[in-house]
Amino acid sequence: MENMTNELSAVKYIKDEELELSKTQGNFLSLKLGENTYKRVMLQRAFPLSMPTKFISVREIREDREPGAEIGVIADIDELSAEKKRIVEEELNVRYFTPEILQITKLKDERGFVYMETVTTSGNRKITANNNSSSFVRLSAVRVLIVDVDGNRFDIPDMTKLDKKSIRNLEVVV
Repeated sequence: MENMTNELSAVKYIKDEELELSKTQGNFLSLKLGENTYKRVMLQRAFPLSMPTKFISVREIREDREPGAEIGVIADIDELSAEKKRIVEEELNVRYFTPEILQITKLKDERGFVYMETVTTSGNRKITANNNSSSFVRLSAVRVLIVDVDGNRFDIPDMTKLDKKSIRNLEVVV
């Protein structure tokens, strides 16, 4: 049992020199690691908010398109060569698309839902979220993460830096 526990808890760190990343014709991420080739892999952040560039899990995608076993972990993407870092960042940005809310122009709280019209780093967005603590997550005294009804995430890194109307709107729900 002890050997199995040690095997399960052992983390394989992937180093830049042993890692070959490429995009397939269908724009999926593939990986060559030593003698092993993986046709399709996915990247997951272990700590997406507090350490977004560190401890990136590399997992094989199975034939049924579900995540498979972990292949290894990239300790820090800042330690990768420029091209590999670009590919990894591009892949993570798609997976963890989290626009920043710059302004809340309108907010309505009705029947357990919050309807917001916002200006974000990716343009104007209408956001519908459940009015509960799972949808409006206080990450610190000033940081708020909003998760809408479709699972999309929106970040307010420092709500004190929003304009006064946005702060008043936000105070209704947080």
